Amino acid sequence: MKKVLEIENLSYKKIFKNLNLDLKEKTFYILIGKNSSGKSTLVNAILGNIKFSGNIKFNEIDIKNIGVITDYSYLLKKTPFDSLMFFLSNLGYEDGNSKKIIYDICNKFELNDILFKDTKTLTLSQKKMFLLILTIIHNPKLIIIDDTLEELDYKFKNMYFEFIKEMKETTVLFITNDSRFFYLADTLLFVKDNKIIEEPSKKERYNDEKTFIKCNSDIPFIYNLSSKLCVYDIIKKPCTSYSELVNKIWK
Repeated sequence: MKKVLEIENLSYKKIFKNLNLDLKEKTFYILIGKNSSGKSTLVNAILGNIKFSGNIKFNEIDIKNIGVITDYSYLLKKTPFDSLMFFLSNLGYEDGNSKKIIYDICNKFELNDILFKDTKTLTLSQKKMFLLILTIIHNPKLIIIDDTLEELDYKFKNMYFEFIKEMKETTVLFITNDSRFFYLADTLLFVKDNKIIEEPSKKERYNDEKTFIKCNSDIPFIYNLSSKLCVYDIIKKPCTSYSELVNKIWK
């Protein structure tokens, strides 16, 4: 597969030294690591927000082909609709086409009822929903999510990631330590000792007990088990209770 992003000999203060990483097309990456390990620093380097030594190369994509959400993202305009229109306008979309795109995607995510509300009156969860819409509304080639998404409800998060999975041409870099999302990854990356370590493939990861325990030491047994079943397509999503798992298997 082609490389969407190439990082060569990235060094920044004491956080990274000669770090190398390739992101391949059509791949869902999850990057995990301890707090202050450099996860957000890496995102800031990719986005050009910090000065670093080394080289970061985008292949056949530019800033218009990237969707980003970070802790520093925010909605600019009076209403979510205005923010989405402003974003698409900056990318060269015509107003008529932009409106259709916005209505279609917000309807899919059941957000049309708050699309024209004053941004100041929205809850933090609602604001983050629209920030996530900003990452996908222009069908980007690369999506970067540097956020735990803790404020969002389970239903919306599932809808969002199911939508991303249907974007067959998109590469995703999701920075999170939330083990409930690990089953999404095609490739799991660890930040360790100022380097990024690529773990085995998804099936190998769940078959390798030591690796799985290292990633999921705090995960409940039922979630552990159901996550493994997802890998083999026995069920579609991990479960949080025995009854939920039994119901899914017996359907």
